[in-house]
Amino acid sequence: MRKPTDKARELVENFHSFSLKWSTSRGRYTYGYRVCSLYLNRYAGGFSYREGSVNGGGYDMAGAVLGEWMTKFFEEDLKKLAAYYGSNTPWSWKGTFYGLHFYDEKRKKYRKTWRPGYKVWLDGACGFNCMERILYALGITLTYKRISAREDLYIFNLTTKKGR
Repeated sequence: MRKPTDKARELVENFHSFSLKWSTSRGRYTYGYRVCSLYLNRYAGGFSYREGSVNGGGYDMAGAVLGEWMTKFFEEDLKKLAAYYGSNTPWSWKGTFYGLHFYDEKRKKYRKTWRPGYKVWLDGACGFNCMERILYALGITLTYKRISAREDLYIFNLTTKKGR
């Protein structure tokens, strides 16, 4: 059974869900680009906090904005996980996470595990499901609710049973 981390418990206590809102850029150099923004939602009061956004296309924008937020919020917990590097066979993935990176700035190389001096980051553009898998390892599952064509809602739940 996955035991939720302290940071995961704090997240579920303070925020109920997050929304992914889709829009179109009206900026001077990005006019017409798709924009995906992540908003954290509180239980009561309906307050939302914009935590990040990405624009463009040709990659998983929902995963990218989720990975950007997870990197900031779960930085200490991510250091305990192992990054995926190796062959493309699914049975070699056990215990590692695709999209998680530890960068050794001194030697200019990516590493499989974190050490002091390494930079932690998540490449969410590799897929939203990869970010969900990392969240599950931290003790959180997501429940999807479609709000409209331009907004998706994901509800945070702490993990309580075996699986995945």
